[in-house]
Amino acid sequence: MGKNRTYHSLKGIYIHFPFCKHRCPYCKFFSLVNKEELIDKYIDALKTEIFKRSMHSRELFSTLYIGGGTPSLMKKEHIKSIVSTILTVFRTSFKEVTIELNPEHNSLNYLKDLVNMGINRLSIGAQSFFQNELNILGRLHSPQDIYKTYENARKAGFKNINIDLIFGYKGLNNSIWLKTLKKVLQLQPEHISTYGLSPRKYPEASDENTYIYQMNVAIETLQSAGYKHYEVSNFSKEGYASLHNLIYWHRDEYLGFGASAASFYLNYRFITTANMKKYLVAPERKNSIEYITEEKSLIESIYMNLRLFKPIKYVSNTLIDMGYFTPEEKGFRISTKGLPLIDYLTLEIINNIKKRRNNGLYLKVA
Repeated sequence: MGKNRTYHSLKGIYIHFPFCKHRCPYCKFFSLVNKEELIDKYIDALKTEIFKRSMHSRELFSTLYIGGGTPSLMKKEHIKSIVSTILTVFRTSFKEVTIELNPEHNSLNYLKDLVNMGINRLSIGAQSFFQNELNILGRLHSPQDIYKTYENARKAGFKNINIDLIFGYKGLNNSIWLKTLKKVLQLQPEHISTYGLSPRKYPEASDENTYIYQMNVAIETLQSAGYKHYEVSNFSKEGYASLHNLIYWHRDEYLGFGASAASFYLNYRFITTANMKKYLVAPERKNSIEYITEEKSLIESIYMNLRLFKPIKYVSNTLIDMGYFTPEEKGFRISTKGLPLIDYLTLEIINNIKKRRNNGLYLKVA
C-alpha cells in the first residue's frame, strides 16, 4: 500500500538544468545540445516557476539536488541566484546539497565557489577511467580530467563526493571494468554509483551474461573494499548514502523544478513540459498530472523495497527455489542473482498478492 501522507511530508527539491555540449548516446534524460544562448532565459523561467509554487512554502525541505543535463555549464552567478531563490521561497534545513559535475569542468575557483554557496556534495560523472571507453560512451573528458577534478574538489573543501561509473555497454570488457573499479577505489570517494545498461532497455548494451557478470564484479569488489551496497546501483561509506535519492526510493515527497522535472506530492505525480519553448513562456504549467492509485502505489512500493534490499512478504516458493530470494526473519530479501530481474520479480510478486486477495486475504505490503 502507499503511505498515509501528510501535508508536512515534503523533503526534497530537484532542479533540472537540461543544457549540454554533447549528448551521450545512452542518456535518456531531457537535454538540449549547443543551446547556451537560452541559458539566461531558462534561469529566469526557473526562478519564476519556483516563485509561482510558493504554496509549498510552509514545508521544510532537507535536500537539494541540481542535476541535468550538465549543471556545471552554469556560471556561478546562475547557481547562486537559483539557490538564493529557493532559500527565499521555501523553508529549508538542508542536510545535503548536491550538484552534478562533468570532469572537464574542474576549475579550483569554480569548485570553491560551489562550496561557498553551501553545496556540500559533488557528483562527478566519470563513467570510466579509460580513454577508449570514454570515447565509446561519447564523453568529452579524459581520465586525467577525472583525477584533476577530484583533487581540486578536495582542495575546495568537498567532504562528500560521489563518482558515477557505467557498465554493461558494448565494447567494455570484463578486465577493463575490474580495473575501473580498482581505480575508483584508489580515490576513496564517499559514494560510488554503478549504472548498468540493461540489454532489455538499451540498444547500446552488451549481452545479458556480460551485464550480470559485471554487476556481480562491482558488488563483490566494492563490498570487499568496505562500501555498503544500500541500493541496487549505489554504494557508500558509512553515513554517506545519498539522502536525496533515498527520498525517491522511500517514496517520500519532493518538488522538481525545470523543464521535464517530476514532482511527487500528496499521492500525485506531476511532470513539467519537456518543450523548451512552452517552458520559457509558462514554466509553472504541468505537462501531466497523475494520481497514484492504490495498485500503482503497491507496485512502486514493492519495486523500491526490492531496490533497497528490504525484506518482502508473499514471495512464491518458485522464486525462492530459483534462488532469486533468501529468507529472513521479516520476509525474503532479493539475492544477487535476482537483481538483474527486478522488473520481472516485481510483477511476479504483484500477481502472487492478487491471487491471495482473490482468495479473500487482505495483505498489507508496505
